[in-house]
Amino acid sequence: MFQDEARFGRMVRIRRCWAQKPERPVVCNGYERQFLYVYGAVSPLQGQLDWMIAPKMNTDFMSKFLAQVSAKHRRDFIVMVVDGASSHVAKDLIVPKNIGSMSFRVERDVTPRGTRARLSAARQGRTEKPAGA
Repeated sequence: MFQDEARFGRMVRIRRCWAQKPERPVVCNGYERQFLYVYGAVSPLQGQLDWMIAPKMNTDFMSKFLAQVSAKHRRDFIVMVVDGASSHVAKDLIVPKNIGSMSFRVERDVTPRGTRARLSAARQGRTEKPAGA
């Protein structure tokens, strides 16, 4: 199974608005942020999806999610592929016996400088070198 989580929510941002002269709208300048996190794991071969909604993303909720997946698939041994998030590799993470995890880290782009610009130019039919290459 492949696991990841996502954050959903809202961030209130003050924007311009229209008002008749001489009115001037009064707006409180406080930022409001409300988020929910969705943990999900998918098995592409079996077409199965497990998910959980949580108020936070941390090691405790990751442990709860793994327990939920473990309980649903009691007879299976699951290899859970996770990214390198801190809550996935923490020492406090409780991993059920029927789940083995395999983590990977997404490395930053290590493309040599200018290669991306040359590839873009080649796609557009140009052959000149970009500035600074």
